[in-house]
Order: sequence, then C-alpha cells, then structure tokens
Amino acid sequence: MDNSPLDNAILDSLSIGVYYVDADLKILRMNKAAQEITGYDIADLYGRSCEGNLLCRIEKTSEPLCAKNCPLKATLKDGVHREALAFIRNKAGDRIPVKAETKPVILNECIMGAVAILNHSDVADKTKDDLVDALTKTALTDPLTGVYNRSCFEGEANVILSKMLLNKNKYGIFFMDVDDFSHINNHYGHETGDRVLIETTRAITRSVRKADVFCRWGGEEFVGIFQVRSFEGLGTFGDKIIEAIRSVEINHDGEKIGVTASIGITGVKPEDTLDSVVKRADELMYNSKKTGKNKYTIG
Repeated sequence: MDNSPLDNAILDSLSIGVYYVDADLKILRMNKAAQEITGYDIADLYGRSCEGNLLCRIEKTSEPLCAKNCPLKATLKDGVHREALAFIRNKAGDRIPVKAETKPVILNECIMGAVAILNHSDVADKTKDDLVDALTKTALTDPLTGVYNRSCFEGEANVILSKMLLNKNKYGIFFMDVDDFSHINNHYGHETGDRVLIETTRAITRSVRKADVFCRWGGEEFVGIFQVRSFEGLGTFGDKIIEAIRSVEINHDGEKIGVTASIGITGVKPEDTLDSVVKRADELMYNSKKTGKNKYTIG
C-alpha cells in the first residue's frame, strides 16, 4: 500500500486503533492509536505476521485467539465483518480491554487484506468495567449453566485447601453425576438435556451457601467444595442436595421429566490434594451409581 503523508495523517487523527494486514496476515499499516494501545511501534511489526502478537481474547485456557479462530484469518477467507469484546495483550504483557472489529479490504472484487479496528477509548469507566466483567465471566464460567467452569473451580478449591490447615476449617467435596442423562438426550433431545442441566444447577445453587464453591466439571458432572463444622455434617449436606435435585421437573410436550443424581461425598483430609479428594469423591459417586442411583455415598 502507498503510505502517503496525507493518508498517514488521516489515520493518525483517529482515536481508535487501526492496523492493516495483507492476505498473508503481514502488518503493513498501523496508526498511532493502535501503537499506543498495543505498545508496539510500526517499526517493530511492519512486514511481520500479526499471529501471536496482538489480538488475544480470553478463553478458558487463556490461549491466544489466533491459536483457534483468528477473526482476521476468517475475514480474509470469507469477507465477513466481525466484532467482539476482546483483550489485547500489549508489548508489556498486560491485557487491555477493547471492542475489536475486523473488516475486509476489497479491490476489484478480490479480498486484498483486512483491517482490524481496536476501540479502547469507548471502553471506559462503566463500559470498561462491564467489558472486563463480561470477559472475566467468559473465562471463569460454564457458558450453559453460568456456574464456575472446571478450571476456575480448581483454582478456587486449591486456595481453600491451602488455607485449610491455617484456619482449621473442615471441608467436604461432592462429585455428582445426573442419572440417565444420555437417555434424556437421546429420547427427548439435546435442548431438553440442556434444560435439565440448567435447572439442576439452579437447584444446587439454591441449596448451597454463597461461601460454597461448585462447578460444572464436564458433561453432566458437577463438583463442589463446602465447609462443615464436623464430618458428621456431610450427610446433612447430602440430604439437602439430593432432595433439591429430586424436586427438579422438566416439562417436555406435556410430559414431566424427573431428575435424579448419583453423588459421592467425602471429607477433606490434611494430607489430601485436590486431585486425591476429587478422585475419592468420584469413586464414591460410582458406588452410588452401581448400587441403584438417586442416592449419595459418603466415604
């Protein structure tokens, strides 16, 4: 592209960040706002691929967006305008919240490249807080049920366990699997299966305290850590959870579908790691499953 002084002056007058990549994702243009947002000077990036350098949306694993579904790559391929809430990882390694857009640059009906637009100035004060909250929620929660995802739960639980010996609190772990979930999915459809998971999550949420931490472990499995005064209280907790789940009913074309679960519950021992105590609770859950379902087993 011809970087004329006037073109550069026009681009640099914009408060939003703009950079242009060619069909090979090589950066050929970058205005001052984009340089300020990213911390990169055009001299640092000119002629280099933007892959791994700039746009980094938070995922569960906190991996760069370009590792999976790069919006610039997609726009170069199909010519579709895209926009999203995103974090830009700047040169210093900090994440900056922005509204990000990608647009194709088309000449003679051919896609010659794409423009990335980074709007940081509008993501300020309350809007910025809302964006950070939204991105944080994406990183921490399960998109279907809204509770913690496995990765976040593991982090929270490890913090609790690390403090357990200091505060002398007692904790229990439960591992829960919704009974006959494959049958529900196959017989009533995945939409009904999703509703079962959502309503089961709500039932658990109503039954635990705010200080308790639980997550969707994966599929139809849920795991939680909760505080008890003594390990004798594990049964009381189990009664509360099992009854809450039994109260769930899903209406499907006039038919009421009941929900039950198999649960394993165990107390956390001083020598336990999160892996060891979750494994023990998982084994206890399978014992409940093998001995009739719709029950909890303590061990």
